[in-house]
Amino acid sequence: MPTSLMSEIYGGEEASILVDGSPEQAARRLRQSTPRRAGLTFTDKVVGSVTPDRVSLRLRHRSARNAFAPIFRGRFEHLRGRTYLTGRFGLRRPAQVFMTVWFSLIALFCAASVVMGVVASSTKGLPIWTGIVAGGLFALGAIAFGLLGFASLRASKRLAKADADRIIDHVNSSFANDAV
Repeated sequence: MPTSLMSEIYGGEEASILVDGSPEQAARRLRQSTPRRAGLTFTDKVVGSVTPDRVSLRLRHRSARNAFAPIFRGRFEHLRGRTYLTGRFGLRRPAQVFMTVWFSLIALFCAASVVMGVVASSTKGLPIWTGIVAGGLFALGAIAFGLLGFASLRASKRLAKADADRIIDHVNSSFANDAV
């Protein structure tokens, strides 16, 4: 479970998109078709910053935003005579921080409830296992919140799956033959 949780929060989908030109030319072409900010808009728009060494793209929605929507972080690379935009789709930093704090507080609460149960049982002269059981039962509520957080994280990421496809389509359309 911890490795699955870590990969959900910090992992991402690898992406490699074939583009035209050298890395500098490709960056210039993608930068021309990608605004830095969307401003007031009535359409969904891909925004971000583009340099040859660092590309950061996200989909800006016209209405309510999913905080767990993916952001593409990557760079242009010249491999075997061709240029690729390589990187990964992952959570935004604020969402990663929020989920890390959420699960850390849950783990802290679970450990504290077991320790407090053991201390309370030993001060009353009861066996230690009764304190562990009582603290464990108290920690079940926090575990339920953890499972709820994990389920909502996966569901939110699933709802935002189409955003990654829209970003890839934006990159591909920037390098279409009729693009500026």
